[in-house]
Amino acid sequence: MSTTFLNFTCDKCSFKGDSLVTFGGFYWSDKEKTFQIDQQLGLCRDCDEVVAMEDLPDSYTMKRAREIHKEYTGQPLFQLTEKDYAKYLASQEGFAVLDRVIALKRRPVCLKCGGNKVQAIELPSNAGGSIPIKIGVKHTGCSGNLKVHGSDGVRLGMNPIKYIHNIYGGLISTVGNE
Repeated sequence: MSTTFLNFTCDKCSFKGDSLVTFGGFYWSDKEKTFQIDQQLGLCRDCDEVVAMEDLPDSYTMKRAREIHKEYTGQPLFQLTEKDYAKYLASQEGFAVLDRVIALKRRPVCLKCGGNKVQAIELPSNAGGSIPIKIGVKHTGCSGNLKVHGSDGVRLGMNPIKYIHNIYGGLISTVGNE
């Protein structure tokens, strides 16, 4: 599979990162069940890198998902086609794993190191352009500003990797591309 990507730089130092860190599948595993982790780009202060980080549902969504899950009997739904996020979550096999993660009442973690010193990166709509633009995130290492720009049409061929994490966000194993 080939994909385009975003590049991240700092306006004060040689920091570099890219959006390829979110490529692949990220899963929590607990009691022989798995649940796919919704993830997003973030800046990890422990790794000092652009990373994939957990994107946990809010309490209202989880409350609705628990109610729907009690009575849901259909097939697992696809996130891209199901407009009701709570219904999508409730339909997934392994929903109990997500419920256990949420019950921990912990902050989202970096899916590389498992640390919770992560800041979500919200991308502006014009992030894929060729001119670097500031994204409103300070680089902790030097207090510079992070910028993002597109890959100028460059595509990379990649084989998906499956990352398995425990319910605390710690990496257990990877499958593929080893």
